[in-house]
Amino acid sequence: MRDTLKPAAWSLSAILICLGISLTACDHWSNGDSQVRPAEVSAESLQKRAGDVRAFYEERQWRPAWTSAAAGQFYRALEDAWQHGIDPGGFKAMVSADDPVGRELELTHAALAYAGALAHGLADPRTIFSIYDIQMNQTKVASGLSEALDGKNLARWLTGLAPQDAEYRKLSGAYLKFRELATHPQPPAIPSGATMKPGESDPRIPQLAARLRSDGYLSGKDVRRSADRYTDEIAAAVKAFQEEQGIPADGVVGPGTLAVLNAGPDDRARQLALNLEARRWLSREVAPDRIDVNLPGAFLVLYRAGAEVERRRVVVGSPGNRTPHLAYPFDQLIVNPTWTVPQRIAEEEILAKGPDYMASRNMSMVDGLIVQQTGPDSALGLVKFDMQNQYAIYLHDTPAKDLFDTSGRYYSHGCVRVEGAVDFARRLAQQHGKGDEFDRKLASGSTAVVELGAKVLVRLLYHTAFVDEHGKVAFRPDMYGWDAALAAALGAPAPMARDVDAAGVVSLGP
Repeated sequence: MRDTLKPAAWSLSAILICLGISLTACDHWSNGDSQVRPAEVSAESLQKRAGDVRAFYEERQWRPAWTSAAAGQFYRALEDAWQHGIDPGGFKAMVSADDPVGRELELTHAALAYAGALAHGLADPRTIFSIYDIQMNQTKVASGLSEALDGKNLARWLTGLAPQDAEYRKLSGAYLKFRELATHPQPPAIPSGATMKPGESDPRIPQLAARLRSDGYLSGKDVRRSADRYTDEIAAAVKAFQEEQGIPADGVVGPGTLAVLNAGPDDRARQLALNLEARRWLSREVAPDRIDVNLPGAFLVLYRAGAEVERRRVVVGSPGNRTPHLAYPFDQLIVNPTWTVPQRIAEEEILAKGPDYMASRNMSMVDGLIVQQTGPDSALGLVKFDMQNQYAIYLHDTPAKDLFDTSGRYYSHGCVRVEGAVDFARRLAQQHGKGDEFDRKLASGSTAVVELGAKVLVRLLYHTAFVDEHGKVAFRPDMYGWDAALAAALGAPAPMARDVDAAGVVSLGP
């Protein structure tokens, strides 16, 4: 049986709603147009039974909202819920009354719940994550529903509530594709067992090779079907697969790589449903000039006038030092910055190594704190993008350039290290007419501030499914376990294992 993302309590109605990939769950209702009779719904009857939707009817001065035609529009609109990764069955189950007043009230409950799911998501991320400090969508669904019903444009209004950007639409299309694929027979999973390494033999190698061939990473002539030896050709194919999936590309098949190899269309559909949900949380009005950092993908995208200008690799927090969900601006660049080491990092990673270690890294005690002086070997490199927030999270340069060549770039203490940070900062300075000032102050070797004269928004987003630079839907492991936390909040089955084989050694720096 195919998995279903189980219901989460809806705040308006306290009635359970399904989100997921089930084809059959919760599908027990009838249109019941004969029970929609507004002429038999009085203001007095609504006042007696309005309950949780009392404010909706008070705003309408206790006028009934529904006609048979509007109810039909709503029923038909619910069939589009699947494209958002949402099972419409939970909403359908909310409408079952046989009397006109009950039908009226239940239709309003269901429509508000569905509109809220499209406009704001099924879950509130602020109740799931310890930090979720990103502007959320603020659409007022109650007043919008009333206006849509009076204007007889309910279907169009509902369609416009979900995100309208191209990436959301592409992920939606991918969800529908994987949901359909999951109805077909799937190859058996590669069994768990010892780590498969190049040069070794393992009875699962033919199955591994077949999976790599079917996914286009290995040609049919690269390995004999009966061979059980892990050849160099298979190792190269595994590395290519790992690189594309954001897994450390070591050519070794451990538990994390095996989990991703075994991910079936039902796993991908569930992952896409969770990612569609996360995008519905976000404000539909976002600064057209901004920087979006995708944490699982470990890259940033620079937007100008709403269009993507460039992508760069970044290093983000390790699973033990998670970079939080944030959206804050910066309006200045710090060139040749010093680094005041946070007390936790000082105590856990530096003080015990003694004064010689500190001296070798140009560190000294200043007012009881460790401060690393500026220079190319400073943990902050040569430039800091000074995000304005209370969490001490920001973007910066780094001397550890080799980390940008790795696929799973989760090595920091929570801040975001930017590949080619000096060049990136120079581009931003030039965009704001401060290019010459930036170069002059950078060349001085002294710590200095370059005021941009405008705010640049940075959003730190957790999207394990996204559209890559080639226009393809890409997936990354749930390295922080936040997809799993969202699934749990929705009462859903956990997504596939988040073990990425190697979390990496956290390197010196914020």
